[in-house]
Amino acid sequence: YHDGETILMALVTWGSNHEGRVAVARLLLEDGRVPVNARDSMGRTAIWHACWWGNAEMVRLLLVEGHADHMVANDVFDSPLAVAERPRVREECPRLLQVGRRRRRHGCRSLFA
Repeated sequence: YHDGETILMALVTWGSNHEGRVAVARLLLEDGRVPVNARDSMGRTAIWHACWWGNAEMVRLLLVEGHADHMVANDVFDSPLAVAERPRVREECPRLLQVGRRRRRHGCRSLFA
């Protein structure tokens, strides 16, 4: 992959065989050896990319099963939440991230704990 992009970052983009991409991402997260919060050369994480692409299913997967840190901003200080709130992104992403933000404020690390 280029520019520090990880396999998870590549999987979250929309493309053919979306169900297969979700299944592979789930397997990688279950394996535990994939760095879910790794950053590419611009400081973006897999959850940032999922929000950019409006991929709510991957956002949920990364938050719930991968325990992704949804507060990590990229090199120009765009957080996944800020990206997800852009008009072109599906409405599910901000809702998930806002729930995560509230839980983090109250000391919970898990979205649904």
